Amino acid sequence: MTGVAGPTDDSPANVQGRFGGTCVPGVPGAGDLPLPWPHDHLPPPEGLTTRAGWALDTEVTVPATPDDLWQQLLADWLPLWLGTDTIPQMVGAPLHRRGSVRGRVVGCHVGRRLRLRWTPPTLDHETEIDVALESETGGTAVRVHQDRLLGPAERQDQLLRWESRLRELTEALGAEQERLRQREAEGI
Repeated sequence: MTGVAGPTDDSPANVQGRFGGTCVPGVPGAGDLPLPWPHDHLPPPEGLTTRAGWALDTEVTVPATPDDLWQQLLADWLPLWLGTDTIPQMVGAPLHRRGSVRGRVVGCHVGRRLRLRWTPPTLDHETEIDVALESETGGTAVRVHQDRLLGPAERQDQLLRWESRLRELTEALGAEQERLRQREAEGI
């Protein structure tokens, strides 16, 4: 097949060019994302997008400033959660794990947002993750968006994984604040 599909032609034979090939599930070499939801009269299932396969969004507000949290996320949390050695802040930089490449940075607004292409250890394909920090009353919202997931089960597994990671973050920051309060109360 040659050419790029027109904006109104979403037939399996013509869906091409959006993600580097046709987007027909189960056809080798045809891309890794499903076709748009074919039932215009029904809403798509939760998490199904027309351009990025299945996606998830989750967030938590934590008691920290975006600046303080950014450094901790890059140095400690994201490498642990993603199973990488480090998280570079340069677009195009690879994500390494013990000498092998696990993904790359595809976008970075230093101090606020990081977008990565990454292959989770439990999956055999690349996904995209966007981690964003936004100042809110009482702390910072940490928002995680992941897309290019292949189905509802994969979406649910990754959603549970991210919700668990954000709970860990909230608990760790809460414990850190409690230790600081105790030290202040003791006059240390």
